[in-house]
Amino acid sequence: MALGESDRDTLTKQAIKYFIGTPEFLRYRHIGLFFPVRHEISLLSLAEICWAANKRVYLPRILSRPFQKMVFQAFTRHSKMRPNRFGIPEPDLPVRAHIPIRRLDIVVTPLLAFGLNGERLGMGGGFYDRTFSFINRHPALTRPALWAVALDIQQVEFQINPWDVCLNGVATESGIRRFPR
Repeated sequence: MALGESDRDTLTKQAIKYFIGTPEFLRYRHIGLFFPVRHEISLLSLAEICWAANKRVYLPRILSRPFQKMVFQAFTRHSKMRPNRFGIPEPDLPVRAHIPIRRLDIVVTPLLAFGLNGERLGMGGGFYDRTFSFINRHPALTRPALWAVALDIQQVEFQINPWDVCLNGVATESGIRRFPR
């Protein structure tokens, strides 16, 4: 089922409303988001909500070394942005100006689809799986929590690989789904 842009925006706003009502969002101060490209839902309004609540927002920056992982850099209303090699806007900051990944409280990840148990299907580059692979090795770690803001129609059943990193939760227009690690 294809959604029109207006319907998609309405459903996304409802999903964001559920997300900002979670104890995790209310408690956490360092929030990783993503800059929307192509068909990804836009969370730029969520960044505005974070800033209004005195939360720090960070966006990913893709590194060529170590093997295509990401760092997260501060993102404000006044951040200068520049496109990376894929044309995705990133903060125009020196690479060393990033927050240590484990200091992030929560990272809202982009996805094409999510599964019944928190599986996440991304765009296929593996950047999130490589960056957060330590979570699979140390499942007792609570930070950063990995979440998604998505639409119900993005929930599907699919098989994952051993290296895939699953989500802690998903907010959709119909509510919150939590997944144990």
